[in-house]
Amino acid sequence: MKIIGKAEQKKIDLQIANLQQKVVELEKQLLAAHAAQQKQESTAKQAQTDAKAQLEAKASELAAANKALADAKAQATAHGQTSSQAQASAHEQLEAKAKELAAAQAATAKAKQDGEAALATVNKTLADVNKALADAKAQLDAKAKELVESQAAAAKAKQDGDAALATANKTLADVNKASADAKAQLDAKAKELAAAKAEADKAKQSADAQAKELTALKAERDKQAKLAQQTEAKYQDSAQENELLLLQLMQAQEELVEYYEQKGEFEKLYLAYKARWDRLEKRLPSYLDFGAIEIVDVDGVSDVPSITWQVKDFAQAGVALSEFSFVTVLQDGHPGIGLVKDGQPHAFVPKLLGANKDHLVTFLGLGTTEFKHLTAAVSILDQLEAGQWKGFEFPAQFDLSFWRPSIQTLLAQLKLLPALLRYDEVRLKRELINPDYEHLWLEFRGLSLGAAQWKKFEIRLGAALVQADGFSQYPKFEIPLIDGKTKPFDSWYAESQDDSGAKLELRFALDKNVFDVAVWAKLADADKALLLRLIYAMPDALKRLEKQKAAIHRPWATWIDFATGAVKVLEVNKAAAKLPAPEAAETEAPVKTKTTKALPAPAEQAKLPAPAKVTSTGAKAGKVISITAKPMAKAAPKPKAKPATVKTPAKPAAKTSKAAARPVAKPTAKTARKAKA
Repeated sequence: MKIIGKAEQKKIDLQIANLQQKVVELEKQLLAAHAAQQKQESTAKQAQTDAKAQLEAKASELAAANKALADAKAQATAHGQTSSQAQASAHEQLEAKAKELAAAQAATAKAKQDGEAALATVNKTLADVNKALADAKAQLDAKAKELVESQAAAAKAKQDGDAALATANKTLADVNKASADAKAQLDAKAKELAAAKAEADKAKQSADAQAKELTALKAERDKQAKLAQQTEAKYQDSAQENELLLLQLMQAQEELVEYYEQKGEFEKLYLAYKARWDRLEKRLPSYLDFGAIEIVDVDGVSDVPSITWQVKDFAQAGVALSEFSFVTVLQDGHPGIGLVKDGQPHAFVPKLLGANKDHLVTFLGLGTTEFKHLTAAVSILDQLEAGQWKGFEFPAQFDLSFWRPSIQTLLAQLKLLPALLRYDEVRLKRELINPDYEHLWLEFRGLSLGAAQWKKFEIRLGAALVQADGFSQYPKFEIPLIDGKTKPFDSWYAESQDDSGAKLELRFALDKNVFDVAVWAKLADADKALLLRLIYAMPDALKRLEKQKAAIHRPWATWIDFATGAVKVLEVNKAAAKLPAPEAAETEAPVKTKTTKALPAPAEQAKLPAPAKVTSTGAKAGKVISITAKPMAKAAPKPKAKPATVKTPAKPAAKTSKAAARPVAKPTAKTARKAKA
């Protein structure tokens, strides 16, 4: 038995499908031929019917025309009209009828021709249709025969195909079974192969990992070996370096011992020289020393003649200055002196302090450090004058006889100037804000009053019983320990305590114009003078902080007015509380009065301790505050013949201006800042 494969089965199925499709197409063609034959037959029958109807219509028309002609002739004969008009009319009608008859005959002839032509056409068409029908029938018979043959072939092919399909299905079942068995065996082999492959991959990965680990171990071994070599080399280098360092250390120790011995000798020598210098200063208090002084510029042609001096390596009684410049001037015939700051001279004339506000501002504007420079300049000029200027090298064409009298007068006038409170800088250390109490903690740097000096001095301006809708009427000046451990002056005592520690507190009541006299009475006179000047200096210090744009929560004007109110209370209670009479800058010639304390002599000035630096620290030179027993509004003019001293009245007038009721610092605050700008 022949086994038919899937390809042959598909080919047989395709042939059967083609034969079936061909049978369907032949059936469709046969149906179409029958429909065309029926249509042609109906068309021929319709054409014959139409031709017959047309012939009948033409025959009817011809019969009607003949009848009409006969009727016309009969009418003409019956009437027998004699008149020519009737004859003419009849003749016309007869002609018309004849024409109509002729036209009808022509139409009949034409219709007959058309009918015959149409009949011929119909016959021809019918013959064509019959022929086409015969052809179509022949084709249909051929197609039917072919269809029968095809159906027979298809049936036979189907039988063969079914037999082949059955055989193929059986064969396919056998093949499928064999394939399933083979597939099962193949799957089992594939699983075994996958397991073997996984084992192989795992073994390979393990081998690779071991190889990598071995490579890493080898690299680490090489690295350790190289590191060991480097370490050994470094150790050798370090050993050599240590030996060298040990040798150098031994040499350094030997040198150090030698230096220590030399240091001891130098210390002994220094102590000997210092003791000798101290004995020299004690025996000669006015002695001073400087490396060099020279005149660097002389201006004798301007409206204010001047001499610019430069001093180097100055020392006197603990005051040491490396270098500074000052200037002496002549203005309106009066001598003056000042420092050179930023290349510009800032001089004042003692004679004009009371009459010229700018000179007063310059004098009061000298801070502690700047005043040391000025004191040193005065000491040097005083020494040169005492030595008759021997050994001093003057510039060419310098006329000492012209300048010497003014210098002598200047030295005499400077010695009569009062000792004032000065400071280099003021800072706002802290602002405290409580519901019923506030204070500003101020820190003065480089504070000095005469020979007394403080590198740092702290004071707090407090406000007690602060009102929610206003401020306070109760100022308090609180003086704590400096840095929490040093008494600021000898008679200081712990009057009260707060969170910041012990403090001396002086209370005021602005509404009653009184202050705490009991606390005031326990202070020494020198400490009273210091505290009095600090209170008078407070408004100007607050103005300086405002100018520095220090940030506080209240307007600075509120605190300034608050401090000014305390100053007014002191003015009111000056006599009752027996406040010390403060010094004031002279408004006229610097002549000593009963209430004026002279500037210490050069020997006394020399006892000031040497500053850490000769330049000012922080802000510009500090503000100087003086307290006057008499309001300095305007000085009364003096006669030129005889100088008059300034008299201090027992009590100032009741109606004094606001400017006159406070210390000299008030009218000079703005000009002082202007002079420093």
